Amino acid sequence: MPKTDTFERALVEGRHLLQRYGFNGFSFKHLAEALGIRTPSLYDHFASKEELGNRLIDSYREMLSKWHVKIETLEPPEKVREFFVIFGKFSRDGFKLCPASALTADWQTLPKSMRKNIQRLVSDQEAWLAGVIEEGIRRGDFAAGESARLATVVYAMGIGAPFLARVHGEVAVVEQIQNEALRFLRGSKT
Repeated sequence: MPKTDTFERALVEGRHLLQRYGFNGFSFKHLAEALGIRTPSLYDHFASKEELGNRLIDSYREMLSKWHVKIETLEPPEKVREFFVIFGKFSRDGFKLCPASALTADWQTLPKSMRKNIQRLVSDQEAWLAGVIEEGIRRGDFAAGESARLATVVYAMGIGAPFLARVHGEVAVVEQIQNEALRFLRGSKT
């Protein structure tokens, strides 16, 4: 199926609804209303809400892949900072959550295909972060440690930051967590 303007707009608006309300917090009707189209028109682009969900995950993975390329020349500590900048942007935009976080909050009720797709997305991000940390360890930017384990901890800090910013009503929480993540990676060195 060729991508159309409505298809692309549906992905953008679907991501906004997902980040604000969670996957179970919106319907095709909500999405159609946000797009100014009739609900049945969405079925021209997505056979089901599950397909929409998988397309949202795929589009987010594509965006992150492009972002990885964009920041490839930065030093490891700067890459980690930029990783947290993404979460700060979500928080500054109406205290939205990361799409992966928003989907994971609905984990138990998501179709199996979406859960597998989220697992791939998270695995990709943890692997990327582990590579950044490994490079930082080799360069002496970060303290020695098992890069995969460290990546999981830092990823959890990033994913959790928008939740806490939302609860506290304070975007600065994301930057505070970013600073603690860098301190953690440096082995508590300032």
